[in-house]
Amino acid sequence: MFVHLHTPSRIDVPIESGRKVAYSQPVRNLPLLLIVLLVIACGSQADKVKAPHVEAHARTELRQPTARERTQIGVSVKSVWNYESHLDPHWRRALHLPNQHLHPAVLSIRVSEGHPAHASALVELRDSKGRRRPGTAFVVLKNVAKAGWVDPGYEAFEGPWQIQFGPAPEFPGACASSTPKSVRRLLCPSPWSVMGYTRPRDSYPTYRYALPLRSPNLRDVDWKNITLPGAACGSAQPIQIHRNFGYARSATDPWWAVEDVTAFLDTYGDLDGNGRDEAAVDVMCANNGGTASGQLASSVVVFAAHRSLLRVVGIIRPRQPFAADVVHVPLVGHVFGKVRIRRGEVVANELWYGSECCAMRHARTIWKYRNGKLRPARTVVRVLRVRPAK
Repeated sequence: MFVHLHTPSRIDVPIESGRKVAYSQPVRNLPLLLIVLLVIACGSQADKVKAPHVEAHARTELRQPTARERTQIGVSVKSVWNYESHLDPHWRRALHLPNQHLHPAVLSIRVSEGHPAHASALVELRDSKGRRRPGTAFVVLKNVAKAGWVDPGYEAFEGPWQIQFGPAPEFPGACASSTPKSVRRLLCPSPWSVMGYTRPRDSYPTYRYALPLRSPNLRDVDWKNITLPGAACGSAQPIQIHRNFGYARSATDPWWAVEDVTAFLDTYGDLDGNGRDEAAVDVMCANNGGTASGQLASSVVVFAAHRSLLRVVGIIRPRQPFAADVVHVPLVGHVFGKVRIRRGEVVANELWYGSECCAMRHARTIWKYRNGKLRPARTVVRVLRVRPAK
């Protein structure tokens, strides 16, 4: 390192004897120069000592997988793909769904150390010619062997890495402080930025919606046979409902071959104070499994008449924070009390689940209506008393 100081010509400084002694500027700055050099030298030595430790610490928190871990995670990803993408041939023919012969390809993996350790894998769907198809998503896995819980049957089937979240293109609320640090390192600020990839456009659901109305009175609408916005079930296309039932291809749950969609009218109410009622429709998205564990998402779609068009005011979703061990998706709507629409707000009842079998909390969220949109304002949570099974 070179330090250059500007040195003007010699200056004369009088002393007590009356003689003039010539001092150069570098001599006067010598103490300051020594201090600067000493600080620089100490800092350099400190960097030499601390840098390897800091870099090693960062590597242990988030790292590339070993060859064995990559193989184990690949096995888990493939088993989940085989389960979620399977569809009975009868339903495939009835819904006119072609068999695309897709397979998952793991693009990148990150391992986050912790107790237990977690990993995220970015997975792309490809056809038989190796071309990318819609459905790129992340899966978050937990090392159940290091967690101290190992099911021999499960490990023999899927390996020590158990998929905990996903597949999904994003994980809303995952950056909250309640999320384990080992998971936040993988998902924050977004899983795409952690991996260094750009999210493909085909993974976004559509919110565009406008349908012609015969009458501005929504009580005249046949709600058993309507068209829902695709975003109600994460689809990139509107969802056709016939006799309260329909099907969708989801962009937010991309590996399911098809999702069952049910829609039932919940209630009416004057939201904007114009003398005409708005309508709330409860929507449930499921994986065609026919059980409660197959429910994937719950929402309430609020409709309004605007001139001669039916438009969506907003989609109300449960406000349960992101949680690591949840046995069931949160529910909203008539499953636990109808939605109430009143001037300037919508009150929605929700059921929140935990790591146990049953709903653990009842939540009530007030959604305020401002500038033509619904936004959550306040959520009140009450703990439910769950009686243990005898």
